[in-house]
Amino acid sequence: MPFNTIGVVFLGEANGKLMCDSSGYEGLFENLANIGCNLERFPIGAIQDVVNQKDVVLLIGSESDLNGALPWQYSEEGDGFFMYRSFILGGYFNNWSALIDHIAYLRQPIKYTKVFTFMDSKNLGNLTRSVKFKDAELQIDSSGGLQVTSTKVEVVNNIQKHLKNNFKSKLTNVEYFDDLHDKLFACGKVNIREAIHKIEQCFDSYGPDNVFISFNGGKDCTVLLHLMLAVLKRNYIEYNTPVLCMYVKSKMPFDEIDKFIADMQEFYGLEVITIDSCIKEALTNILNERPNLKACLMGTRRTDPFSQNLQHFKRESQ
Repeated sequence: MPFNTIGVVFLGEANGKLMCDSSGYEGLFENLANIGCNLERFPIGAIQDVVNQKDVVLLIGSESDLNGALPWQYSEEGDGFFMYRSFILGGYFNNWSALIDHIAYLRQPIKYTKVFTFMDSKNLGNLTRSVKFKDAELQIDSSGGLQVTSTKVEVVNNIQKHLKNNFKSKLTNVEYFDDLHDKLFACGKVNIREAIHKIEQCFDSYGPDNVFISFNGGKDCTVLLHLMLAVLKRNYIEYNTPVLCMYVKSKMPFDEIDKFIADMQEFYGLEVITIDSCIKEALTNILNERPNLKACLMGTRRTDPFSQNLQHFKRESQ
């Protein structure tokens, strides 16, 4: 989720206001540039082009400017800053610092965290000194658990293996935290919001226990897995059943793919069922073994073969 490029449009230009003079916003632009954003200014008539070219479109203007220049209504009051993506507003900001903080937060590397709880927390200081891994931050949290954080999921997994191998009898609980899931809800991009809404509909209709995901380690299904986990974490706080993943293995899989799937399985506690067959046979087999299953989440693009008219929910017969 890079958020590297920002297109800036002054809405006042549409009404001939002096607001089109960007001199008063030099501080904002300088701060955005300081956190690594590449900004480019566009005229009001080029909004569709900038949406297709940039990660974020920043609309600067009042509510009346917004409603007068764009084909929808927005109910917030006052002048402010609007983040915009694919004709959906992702946020309203009435001060510069809030906008800068929001974009800076979304630009930060994803952090993977696990908290390990032990029967005896008095000796956690000695325990932390026994764990010597690079690229990891270890600290004791307010509840007395050992918190391990890294931007590399395999590092957290290796520390977990170390703790289980050496302190298994004292280890009472392991819980993961992933700020990616919070960022997905905070992001505001229309495609992410729509995907989250459809997953919520799926869980509401069939229940989390009756939904599984087709996961082969590719980009599309990995995005879908994170969205699925984000919805579970946010909407089903007490739900702790491992997410069921169907891995339809290709005849000659890359070693890196298998390792990535294993890393995801270890960190998120997934239940991965590997099936060596085509997707249709795999679905038939898993439904025969688990007749309670009602829905399978699949990551598919509109540009994939035969998918241009695909609906979000499609009933299939065996």
